[in-house]
Amino acid sequence: MQATPLKQVTIQLYTRQQCSLCNHARYFINRIKRKYPDEAIKVEEVFIDENPALTQLYNDVIPVVMVNHQEACREKPHERLIREAVEKEMHSSPQKSIEQMQLEMQQNQLKVEEMQEMEHLLRKTIFRGLRATIIFVSAMLLFFKVMKKKNEDTKTSKLKQQPIGTEKKE
Repeated sequence: MQATPLKQVTIQLYTRQQCSLCNHARYFINRIKRKYPDEAIKVEEVFIDENPALTQLYNDVIPVVMVNHQEACREKPHERLIREAVEKEMHSSPQKSIEQMQLEMQQNQLKVEEMQEMEHLLRKTIFRGLRATIIFVSAMLLFFKVMKKKNEDTKTSKLKQQPIGTEKKE
């Protein structure tokens, strides 16, 4: 099995002056960096106080360590998290990423097809339910119409059977 060539990784440390936790993060980054060739890891320090948007975004959570623009850790630096993020980026192969994207696209297409099938079944079920409800309501209306007619016929026949002048007054 051929080893995957190392990619260059950029670590960004979002920091500010007089930040002791940032010093810990810097120490961890340097320990990790020593394990790789010099050109393998590029470290950038970004001072958030120089940019109001970054100050607003990261003011309460520095240090923030990003590896290839993906957050590895914030607030409390963890060497293990930074190292794992670096190793993941170092050894990831672009071809593998393309294969993963193709697989994800296939899986997403299957999900779309499943959702379309579920939507179709739901519409069918709703339609059947509505149709059954309409039939039921129509039958009930017909029943009440028949009962009303029967009730009116009964009253009419009772009136015809009574002699004139003996009708009940309501």
